[in-house]
Amino acid sequence: MTAESISIGCGSADAAERIDWPTELAESGLVTYMGFDSLAERTMAFAHARKMADPEKGYNEHLPRTIPAFAPFVSRGGRIATNQGGANPDAAGRLIVDKLRELGYGGSGLKVGIVHGDDCLDQVLAQDIDLPEIGTSVRQLGDRVVGAYAYIGAEPIVEALEQGANWVIGGRLADPSCYVGPICHELGWALDDWEKVGVATAVGHTLECGQHVTGGNFSDPGKRMFDGMEKLGFPYATVNQDGSFVVSKTPNTGGGVTRDTVRAQLSYEVHDPARYFTPDVTADFQNAYVEDLGDDRVRVSGISGTARPDTLKVLVGVDWGYRVIGFTMMGGPNCLARAKFVEEILRKRIEQYGDAVHALHFGYVGYNSLYGDAYTTKDPAEIMLRCAVLVRDKEVADAIAEEVGKQAVWITVGQGGTNLLQNSRHIAPTPIYLPRDQFKLTAEIVSV
Repeated sequence: MTAESISIGCGSADAAERIDWPTELAESGLVTYMGFDSLAERTMAFAHARKMADPEKGYNEHLPRTIPAFAPFVSRGGRIATNQGGANPDAAGRLIVDKLRELGYGGSGLKVGIVHGDDCLDQVLAQDIDLPEIGTSVRQLGDRVVGAYAYIGAEPIVEALEQGANWVIGGRLADPSCYVGPICHELGWALDDWEKVGVATAVGHTLECGQHVTGGNFSDPGKRMFDGMEKLGFPYATVNQDGSFVVSKTPNTGGGVTRDTVRAQLSYEVHDPARYFTPDVTADFQNAYVEDLGDDRVRVSGISGTARPDTLKVLVGVDWGYRVIGFTMMGGPNCLARAKFVEEILRKRIEQYGDAVHALHFGYVGYNSLYGDAYTTKDPAEIMLRCAVLVRDKEVADAIAEEVGKQAVWITVGQGGTNLLQNSRHIAPTPIYLPRDQFKLTAEIVSV
């Protein structure tokens, strides 16, 4: 029997999401499902690097603390869909099962669904695929191609929920799909009912960034402000069979849900509101009607969709070696000229390593690091010089880290010290598209 509505909340919008505020939403009794989106392009690359270092890792680093925080919610009948499996959903699924057993839920009837099928390294290596973003191909890169993960949709989530899973975890599940699966399962919407899947995608897109829609990516001092920003509420939505949904947030929390915050989030990262491509649907937001109901409640209707794309986006992980990033501060009169002098000297020191250096970049934080020469001040009061270097091997990385992180302080007057931010393996993703029929997506069910 299908439900008339579903209430689903945001449990995570970031790889390093806080626990307390989404837990408060889970404990409020207002939601029966929660979606956790913890991945982006770079966080997927970080996850794969962790898996390369330890085959038992590669899932979200905060999953071990997430499990005990949300176990009570799941034990009361709540259900979770998440991509916190990252590059290793198998290990993540085992971790959830083991932790739930440790917490005393063994034999309780709880089930964990583990999604398989997004890891497509074998398919990528078997084909000489062009990598247009970096101007080369898989074959030319050889063993530097170390991972490949497809953005997959809601099908295996629905499959797992239909088999009774309480906690569904996968790898590169697309952000909104962590919401599309529960919505379509609970409301009985077919995954080829493009209009309804478009609605579910709009819900997911509205919630997936968490505090964005409650004021966190909206507030601008002197222009748009909310009270209580020190404790932002986490969002949830009630989705109805007629295709409308109402967005709100945890009661008695800061921030706000208004017509403007919802419209801002609906348009976030959407290049064409009439054709927003996801693995589940080509969503159409262009006729969205957004109505403020007051009291942090906003109704959205008018969402539609058309058939999903025939291809899936794939992130191909390329091992570029090691990335070194360091900073040095300076301030007062002539600080910009002094920063440029430090850059000049560091360039000469780093260039001695020749072809071992793949890329070298300098930026002036507080002056041009975001906008280049398009928006600069004439006489900054202080400058932070950022140096980023990409090198092939660890020995060279360590030598350059010494220059950037320590020796750079001995170049000019008035420097406020140096700081080595990073010296680590650099796996960077580059996108391709593969036919959908190359993928077999499945859900494995494990009883706690």
